Amino acid sequence: PACGGGFFTGKQRFFDPAGSGNSIFYPVNRRFFQECSMRTDVTKINEKTPWQGLTEGLQMFAGGTARHFATGEWRTNTPVFVQDKCRQCLLCVPVCPDVSIPVKDGKRLDFDYDHCKGCGICASVCPFGAIEMKEGVEA
Repeated sequence: PACGGGFFTGKQRFFDPAGSGNSIFYPVNRRFFQECSMRTDVTKINEKTPWQGLTEGLQMFAGGTARHFATGEWRTNTPVFVQDKCRQCLLCVPVCPDVSIPVKDGKRLDFDYDHCKGCGICASVCPFGAIEMKEGVEA
């Protein structure tokens, strides 16, 4: 492998994907995961990182990396918050897959457009029509 060499220090149990109910044991390379997670720290990777400092396939072993990137640039539709229609029921907040609807002191705020992908789920659950979808990236 690209990181960690071939130092296998244990085995990991998996169930047979074919559905036989049998367990299959695969070797686990703990050093591999430790070194690869250090190499894939997105806060330390930039355009000057040599290819040797990356994992095969640019695998990321850490969660929560999306907050480091303005993924909202990808959207093709944009939700627009109509504050006058909003009753602060907050039904839109838990359905947002990108956590792009901030709440402060029990009241929702305008969208976090840096991370909103424009899926429109929030608009579909709003019973008051306080979220309108507009075509394009700009609100």
